[in-house]
Amino acid sequence: APGQYTVGLTAGGRSMTTALTVKQDPRVHLTADQVAEEQGVMRAIQQRANTIFDDVKRLDDVRDQVRAIVAHAKDLAQSDSVSASGKALAGRLDSLSTFLVQMRHTNGQDIINFPNGYVDQWVYLGSNVDGSYMPVTAGVQKRLGDLQAAWPAVQARIDDLLGAQIAAFNKLLAGKAVVIVPPAKPKQIM
Repeated sequence: APGQYTVGLTAGGRSMTTALTVKQDPRVHLTADQVAEEQGVMRAIQQRANTIFDDVKRLDDVRDQVRAIVAHAKDLAQSDSVSASGKALAGRLDSLSTFLVQMRHTNGQDIINFPNGYVDQWVYLGSNVDGSYMPVTAGVQKRLGDLQAAWPAVQARIDDLLGAQIAAFNKLLAGKAVVIVPPAKPKQIM
């Protein structure tokens, strides 16, 4: 975005800083308020996408722990119950992870076989804003509002799986093993 910045360089044990002015591209006819609005929309999209990717890492970590416990369930009391509950829980973790981020896309045709993940809706919206050289449209604002309104339900699913459902599975393990849920990364304010 146009503005005054300070840039720094550190190399060979030496640090230097200097002022830098980024000027508006003369071909772009956006007001300062329009640029600020675009940056705000992009910041919201980037923060949500980062949160989704972080949540998927946590879900996958927990799923792998549950699968490891299931693989050794025969050594535990109530092995049939632990195995059945663990397999079902790992399936729900995997399903939610795939809903959030579709990892099986390898080319432009894979969407036919593997639907986009939830994060793709955010990323696609961002691709329509970033570098468009146009003011943020009412359609973009509406879609962003729709995605933001839908997020609490998605977050509730994540919280339930990583909270109550893991707690119930850990209780079933009766202290013989435990699934550790990595903490969520702190929210960054940009």
